[in-house]
Amino acid sequence: MPIDAILSPNHREHDVQAGLDWIAVVGAGVSAGIIAIVVTLVIERMGGIIGGILGTLPTTIIPAAIGMHAAAASTEEFRIMMGFVPVGMLLNAGLLAGWRVVPPLLQRHHATRSMVFSLTALLTIGGWFIAAIVIVGAWRMADADASMAVTIGIAAAIIMMILGITMCWRLPVAPRGTRPVPALILLLRGLGAATAIAVAVLVADLGAPGIAGVASIFPAIFITTMVGLWVSQGKDVPMGATGPMILGSLSISVYGLIGMVLIPGLGGFTGSLCTWVISVVLVSIPAYAWLNRSAATRGKPDGRC
Repeated sequence: MPIDAILSPNHREHDVQAGLDWIAVVGAGVSAGIIAIVVTLVIERMGGIIGGILGTLPTTIIPAAIGMHAAAASTEEFRIMMGFVPVGMLLNAGLLAGWRVVPPLLQRHHATRSMVFSLTALLTIGGWFIAAIVIVGAWRMADADASMAVTIGIAAAIIMMILGITMCWRLPVAPRGTRPVPALILLLRGLGAATAIAVAVLVADLGAPGIAGVASIFPAIFITTMVGLWVSQGKDVPMGATGPMILGSLSISVYGLIGMVLIPGLGGFTGSLCTWVISVVLVSIPAYAWLNRSAATRGKPDGRC
């Protein structure tokens, strides 16, 4: 290739964009891997209530929101994108609820432990994909404007709050893990989540719109947490953490709704920081206080055995 072609503005722009795309893919994967390890460790060491709330603080949404704000062509476009956050989180909350509801149903039919685990994973992940395809397709067909996105986002957050409270109303024992976890297993958890998120980001960047929409909300960290905890600690630890994780994840939905206003008004960094503080104060702290008080009333403070 002639040197003039290599150094042409269009070619340089393409190379720079390709480099930025791969940085985003690798960065998202590494972040997800670290978070997946931290979430499972926190639940194992502190029990399902503390771990479920701390592990679902709004973390990965911060760089995502800053990136969306920078990439959005207008404030309305940004608000439409942020309006989908509560919808995606509601979908992911449904997956978590499946890990609480499905195993007892299978056990009633005398399924073996390995069969319960395999079928739970298959049914929850398969159900998530079907629901994601339907929801993403409906969202695109609706061609929502900013006001509709806000309305849908608020409705999704309310439904998620009701689901979270319902799942925590009669919270089962949410114990700490009792088995030591080898470093190799921790590494595999991180690699699993990192790979899944990196592939999802890559597909979202390269794939068709429908596939990209589904990939962008893939719950790799939640799946890795449930599978990793079940394999290393048995079913009681992940099942006890599902309710607190759903309720804690509501902070991410609230982040999306508040960020619609604060991030455009205050800028990416300052707006994201203020949004994080408000969502934690409104959701995470009250959720932990309520769950801890409820557990203490039952004689199991912090959800520990």
